[in-house]
Amino acid sequence: MKQVVSWLNQNSIFIFVCLYSSSDERNQFDQQNECVQELYQHLENGFTKQKHLSPNDSNYPSNDRRLEEYKQLLNHLDETNNNFKELIRMQRLLTSKGHRIDFRSGNELSTNLKNFDEQIHNEIERIERIIQTESDFHHLEKELDSYLQVSSEQLKSSQHHQDKGIIYQVWFSIWILSNQ
Repeated sequence: MKQVVSWLNQNSIFIFVCLYSSSDERNQFDQQNECVQELYQHLENGFTKQKHLSPNDSNYPSNDRRLEEYKQLLNHLDETNNNFKELIRMQRLLTSKGHRIDFRSGNELSTNLKNFDEQIHNEIERIERIIQTESDFHHLEKELDSYLQVSSEQLKSSQHHQDKGIIYQVWFSIWILSNQ
């Protein structure tokens, strides 16, 4: 009995440190989980806000601005994914140490993050196509303006030459009449 008490006295600090460390790791996991949930909620709100903007709204941003906002959402998604991966790593570590962690929400969150990734990339590609189409249209519009300008100048020039020809004919007719 004395040996057991002696062993407990000697190892009580070690046992306390292990329990405290275990509790601290679990608290870190819970804090990381809360952080990931908040990041996800922020991401979801930002995406929903962008999706529900109406082109008829007076505050509707330009396509370049919308593209930039979706790229910021993509960066936020990357940050959320990195934090989620860290959360998974912590969950596996704690599970290997014997902690029981119900992390069914992790699978749902993983699926939702993958869906957001696909949706954000689709929106970025769509807006980039719109911007390219606008650029192509602008280029064609400038080209058409240039052709119209050249055609207008040619028309004015031909009218001027035609008027000159008529004037010369009149003067020539007058000269012939006056010389007869």
